[in-house]
Amino acid sequence: MKIDIEAKDWQDTLYQLVHDLNMSPSTDGFQWSFTSPRPVGEGKLDMHFFPSGIGLMVGDVVFYDQIDLDLRTKSPMVTFGFMLHGRARRYIYDQQMEYIQEPQSSHVSYNPGHRNAIHFPGQERCTWVKVFVPGHFFRTTYKGLMETLPQHLQTILLGNENQYLLYSEELTSPIQSTMSQILDCPYRQAIRSMYLEAKSLEVISYFLDHVKYCKRYQESSLLNRKDKELTTKAAEILLSNMEQPPSMVELSQMVYLNQGKLQKCFKQLYGMTVFQYLHEKRMEKAKCMLEEGRLSVTEVAEKVGYEYLNNFSLAFKKRYGVTPKLVKK
Repeated sequence: MKIDIEAKDWQDTLYQLVHDLNMSPSTDGFQWSFTSPRPVGEGKLDMHFFPSGIGLMVGDVVFYDQIDLDLRTKSPMVTFGFMLHGRARRYIYDQQMEYIQEPQSSHVSYNPGHRNAIHFPGQERCTWVKVFVPGHFFRTTYKGLMETLPQHLQTILLGNENQYLLYSEELTSPIQSTMSQILDCPYRQAIRSMYLEAKSLEVISYFLDHVKYCKRYQESSLLNRKDKELTTKAAEILLSNMEQPPSMVELSQMVYLNQGKLQKCFKQLYGMTVFQYLHEKRMEKAKCMLEEGRLSVTEVAEKVGYEYLNNFSLAFKKRYGVTPKLVKK
């Protein structure tokens, strides 16, 4: 299914999008759901426009068939995007640039108003949070912040270029925690709007703080190709053996990197230690399996390598703020 949208700004873009997707609003006007007689998918979109000038879109959808959006938005815009599940491919026509947003990734981009296309695959759950910021926002409201950030981020946030600009990162634990709070917002009406505006600014601040202090954008470029490949291989080994992961000694031997070097490479490439990476991926996998509802909490704990259910429950609650039983469908 292809949808062509030409809009004056991002708010107009979103309203045209939900109309063309045949989605209907809830009673409060914020949440949109697919409707009969011929829905193109299932799930929901939340859209909020705040007094500060920023906007929020939260999506948790499955399209039955692939969706291709062709967008022409005239107003300049900075977008912070956080993808929890699924993939989306964006193409910028003027610059012949393609960017694929992978699961567990985040990015900030500046679009001066260039035509671009977004492709969503069919039959794949896509869960994302996007925060839209007017082009003037960081030049006025948070002007003092600019000098503390890397130069390439200043260029994106200030929006002084006539080209599409992009910087991407992994999802960090604080960002994922805030995303979960946004997705599971318990409030309604005016308090909901106030809460989500605060969380929108919070997730932006975590993204900028991560880039500012971890310096992975500098350090990762210092990794040679071989070290990157070996570090990626180590991560794949961990993901394939969550129930019984290798020890640090065993893992380093399997990829031919000593323990100190492997830890350093993980910090540079993923922004976290080997143990933190394994823990984060365990929690993510556990949450997905609980939401699917096919396995019991005990079975999920075993699948991600926890021998004792109590330890799993404590770790899960610390990560997501709720017990596994509350997440399980």
